[in-house]
Amino acid sequence: CVQFYSLILLHFLCRYLRGYTRSRRYANHPSGKKYDTKSSTKNGSAKLPDPNWSKKNKKHYQKSKAQSVLPQADDALTSEKAQCAKVFQVYLKKIRNDADYLEAKKKHQDLYS
Repeated sequence: CVQFYSLILLHFLCRYLRGYTRSRRYANHPSGKKYDTKSSTKNGSAKLPDPNWSKKNKKHYQKSKAQSVLPQADDALTSEKAQCAKVFQVYLKKIRNDADYLEAKKKHQDLYS
């Protein structure tokens, strides 16, 4: 029972540390918006490279190809958000490589997958 709770706590900690991606987003694009919604392709959709893609992947691919990506901020690697992202990344890697976490995660996946 203790291992199960420690797995839950480590999982939530892992999820919290994924703040890395949000920090990187705001470091790259201070407005938080990656795509320029004003410019798009002529017909508003892009041809899919693989017709067997899931609905979610198709939607994301079409959105990313239909809109142009805004340029990265000049200080994307040195801004305060970038520094925060580095801290998040260090601890996220530590948790992902923790032997106890990996063992508990494997047991959980074997039980419920």
